[in-house]
Amino acid sequence: MELFDVVFLADVLKDEVYRLLFHDLKSYRLDFAGDELNLMEQEFQRLYHEANLNQIGSALIMVGTLERILIDLLRHSLQEAPEPAGDQTMTQQQKLNMSLVYLHHHFREPLTLKEVAAQVHLSANYFSESFHSSYGIAFQQYLQDLRLRFAQSLLISSDFPISHIYAAAGFQTLSHFERAFKHKFGLTPRQWRQGKHEAGKEQ
Repeated sequence: MELFDVVFLADVLKDEVYRLLFHDLKSYRLDFAGDELNLMEQEFQRLYHEANLNQIGSALIMVGTLERILIDLLRHSLQEAPEPAGDQTMTQQQKLNMSLVYLHHHFREPLTLKEVAAQVHLSANYFSESFHSSYGIAFQQYLQDLRLRFAQSLLISSDFPISHIYAAAGFQTLSHFERAFKHKFGLTPRQWRQGKHEAGKEQ
């Protein structure tokens, strides 16, 4: 077996491609055979080759190849047999897993527990209890941790002002962001960023 594991940020996709892929909750598992399989494998091989080649234009080729792969996957999914009728065919755990997919795509938006529960067709109370039971963490805490980790990555990888980072991560106020960040990481965002910059200089 040969496995191609492709990890990418949603930001690399054109808005039109992103809307096509993620306009609805879906779990894609697709089987290819014959010529379709060979073509798909060639696309993944090209992606792998350009990632390691790192020559002029490689990043552009990788984005184009990734978009072709994703659109081909979408087209193939629409050609396959229709999904089982009725939401009742999904187990509770499948619904919870799909809620995580939705969270990871939309955590920077002003989400509510009720909205996410509705996406997977569960009542808010039942979803809240099931989420905590399955993942050992409350929904709101999980959502906040996602936002904090995203903000932490921006503090590391960018020079964006903190006044922009908290909003980009989905927080409504700077004061709430700073309190939550310090509670989780033991430092304020400014202290944490400064510590990382000083550590980088020492290296």
